[in-house]
Amino acid sequence: MIDNNKIRKRRRELDMSQEALGKAVGQDQAYISNIEHGRIKDITAGSLAKIARTLQVSMEELIRLDEDAPTPLIGAKRREGGRYA
Repeated sequence: MIDNNKIRKRRRELDMSQEALGKAVGQDQAYISNIEHGRIKDITAGSLAKIARTLQVSMEELIRLDEDAPTPLIGAKRREGGRYA
């Protein structure tokens, strides 16, 4: 899942409007607003890459890991502490 708060925070750090970010990534202001307000939770890797590049951060910095999400590795089992075996 994308971390909408990190996107909003970084955009503001760069003194960038939602409209400017949207234009830079080929979307409109409403799209950015929907992301920042959590109405859009998952976006394509391509869109995330464009947003990350425009905000001058890595894609990983804009992703929120959900501990309750399904195991990403087929057949992997979690050890104590939440790590995968």
